[in-house]
Amino acid sequence: MANHNQQGKMVDMRNIALGIAEHDEKILVYQSRNPDTGLLFCRALGGGIEHGEHSRDALKREFMEELGAEIEILEFLGVIEDIFQWNGKTEHQISFNYRIRFTNPVFYEQRSFKVLDDSITAFWKPIADFQKGLKLYPTGILEQIIATSPDALVQKS
Repeated sequence: MANHNQQGKMVDMRNIALGIAEHDEKILVYQSRNPDTGLLFCRALGGGIEHGEHSRDALKREFMEELGAEIEILEFLGVIEDIFQWNGKTEHQISFNYRIRFTNPVFYEQRSFKVLDDSITAFWKPIADFQKGLKLYPTGILEQIIATSPDALVQKS
C-alpha cells in the first residue's frame, strides 16, 4: 500500500543502513545542522537501500562509495523509525543499524575522512559527548549502541 499525505499525494519513506564503527570509546560520524531548527547533530555513515538490496549489502556498498573502505558487519543493532522536519518537509526514515569494523586497520589511525561522494567529513567522536547531550541521529541509536557495546568502559546510565 502506498503512503499518501493529507492532500492525497504519494510520499516516500526512505530506508537507510547505518554503520557504527567504534574505536577508543569513539564512533565514526559526520556533523551537520538541521536547516529548519539550526540544531547541530551527528549521524553515523551509511545511506540509502536500493530496491531489492539487503540492508547489509547496502551498508557495505555505501562504505565503499563514501570512504573506499571494506567493512565487516559484526552485529545487527536494530531498526529505528524516525519522522522529522528537513527543509520544511516532513521526512520519514527507517534505519537498519549495524555495528561494523573496518577490514583495513589504517582507518582506525586516521582522525578524519573526506567522504568521497559528498562534501562532508567524517571523524571519530567520543561516545561520552552524546551521553552529555550532543544529538546523535536517528533518535534512539545511542541507546542501541550503549545497550550492545562490547566496550566495558562505555558508561551505561
